[in-house]
Amino acid sequence: MEALSETPLLGPQLRTKEPAVPGETRPRRPMLDTRTSGVYVGLSEHTLEKLRCIGGGPPYYKLGRKRVVYDPADLDDWMRSKRCTSTSSANSLTNQPAPARNDPAWPEKHANHVGGLEGG
Repeated sequence: MEALSETPLLGPQLRTKEPAVPGETRPRRPMLDTRTSGVYVGLSEHTLEKLRCIGGGPPYYKLGRKRVVYDPADLDDWMRSKRCTSTSSANSLTNQPAPARNDPAWPEKHANHVGGLEGG
C-alpha cells in the first residue's frame, strides 16, 4: 500500500513499503530530479550539473538521454563525506594540497585558467 508523507523541504512524497532492491530492508524512497536535489543539499541546479561533468558530486542515475535523478540516500552519504571540523581540513576534501603559486611549474600547469600567462 502506498501513502503520502509530508517533508518540510520537498512537500508530499510517495512512500512505498516495497524495498528499493530485493532483499533490502529499508523502504524505497522516491528519486529526486536535479532541481529538487539541489534544494536538498543546498546547491544550485547548475552546480550539480557542473559536478556531474567535472566529478566530485553525488552519485546519480542517468535515465534515458536527458533524465538525471538522485537517490536521497546517496545525497545524504555525499553530504556526510563533505563534513569538516576546521578550516584547515577543507583541502582534505579533495585529498589534494592547496595549489602553491611559488611552485616553479605553476604558470604552465594553470596557463589555461589564468589570463595573461599564455606566453604574451
